[in-house]
Amino acid sequence: QGRSGRPDSHPVSVLGCPMSPAAGSSVPVPARVQRRRRPVVVLSVVLALVVVALPGSAVQRLYVASGSQTSPAQASRRGLIAGAIGAALGPLSQEVQPAQAISGGGKDFSGQTLDGKSFKAGNYNTKDFSGAVAHDVDFSGSKFLGARFSKANLAGSDFSGSDCSGASFELANLEKVNFAGANLEGAYFSASIEDAKNLKGAVFTDALLPQKAVGILCAREDVQADPATRDSIPCP
Repeated sequence: QGRSGRPDSHPVSVLGCPMSPAAGSSVPVPARVQRRRRPVVVLSVVLALVVVALPGSAVQRLYVASGSQTSPAQASRRGLIAGAIGAALGPLSQEVQPAQAISGGGKDFSGQTLDGKSFKAGNYNTKDFSGAVAHDVDFSGSKFLGARFSKANLAGSDFSGSDCSGASFELANLEKVNFAGANLEGAYFSASIEDAKNLKGAVFTDALLPQKAVGILCAREDVQADPATRDSIPCP
């Protein structure tokens, strides 16, 4: 308890250092994290013994390294020791923190409205455009290797000459999209690829296409007009 008689909001170790919430609360900690903490706990005890035995000047130097805003002259011996141990254990304590789940926010361009923007001749490999609204946007001549356009509204956009190998267009709106001369090797498409405006010169080698869409694409004039496109689907 604190001096007011109420329980402290954060438990304090014997060295005066605040303990982590996971150590002083009922929040479950993964077993693998507990196992990784054991060496750190043991090391902290050893360091405590070493620091206590150090001369005052050495402890003060470690205390300064801890980044404390209080000057060594104003800090008590106990505070100096706690700060010194904190400086030594800082990198280790960062490594054993459990992973924090990230949710509720878009990554890269996910979910954004991109109307009026240009992505021409750029490098956007592995970028996330999932759920983005990109009407009539210029994506031509760019690199989108492994990029994600899942459920994006790309109506009227231009991907001509772009490298979209390994990209995902799952459930994306591809109405009147220009894929002329695009590298679509290993890309993932839904039936919406049927709505693309121009596929002449596009390469579909190893692309994932719905079986029904294959028949429709092979019947298109722009596909039949280019042997490379026709053979990459492949068409009969």
